[in-house]
Amino acid sequence: EFYKRNLNKKIEEAAEVVKRDYGSLITLEQKCFSAHIDKYNYKLCPLRDVKQDSTSLGYFAGWVDEARRKYRIAGGTKCYGLTEVDASGKTVQASRSGTVSLTCGTTHAVIAVTENKPCVYEIEFQTFLVCDEAEVEEHHRQVNEKLAVAGKGIAATEGEEEK
Repeated sequence: EFYKRNLNKKIEEAAEVVKRDYGSLITLEQKCFSAHIDKYNYKLCPLRDVKQDSTSLGYFAGWVDEARRKYRIAGGTKCYGLTEVDASGKTVQASRSGTVSLTCGTTHAVIAVTENKPCVYEIEFQTFLVCDEAEVEEHHRQVNEKLAVAGKGIAATEGEEEK
């Protein structure tokens, strides 16, 4: 019985760490999203890995910011002609790497990929899971403006009067 309680406590602690570190993004852990940008096909599996066609751009390597809106990817396919110094001080062929920025949007989608330096990628992934209240309100305002211009105004939301 003691071991069972101890194991259950460890499982609960691990679940709390996952919830704290990944929040609602954990719901995307087993999903992948594809996009054709320029001449490449990209496949992003949030919090796991990113591929450009069959080339690995890297694997989740930790958060860049405390707000958890940007994370590093590292350890992708080796980059021909590019070197780096490893932890032991040895010069080795560099691996592809970069960052994934999470932006507020109405869908889950890879919306941009840039390679500003050879083999270092910046990926923008849009998801409603990172939207804060102000971003949601701004989105509603923009939608209402577009509908009003189109002559298709929608009913006022609770507590608001129609303009």
